[in-house]
Amino acid sequence: MNDFVKFGIIGAGSAVWRYHKLGTKNNPQIKFISGYDINEKKLARAAKYSKLEPYSKLDDFLKSDIDAVMVLV
Repeated sequence: MNDFVKFGIIGAGSAVWRYHKLGTKNNPQIKFISGYDINEKKLARAAKYSKLEPYSKLDDFLKSDIDAVMVLV
């Protein structure tokens, strides 16, 4: 069992994501590991910046190794 929750981000390309990432960076119980966005260009940028595994298909994202999802719109 992990000592942290593995989060996936829906809306990873939004500016709101950067705000949440900064707000949780000092919390060792939260790890952001994957991202999904309908805009693949923004998703690629967010994945590179935040070291997320990018998903362009929602079903694949939901099947990834995540414990929880944060939806950002």
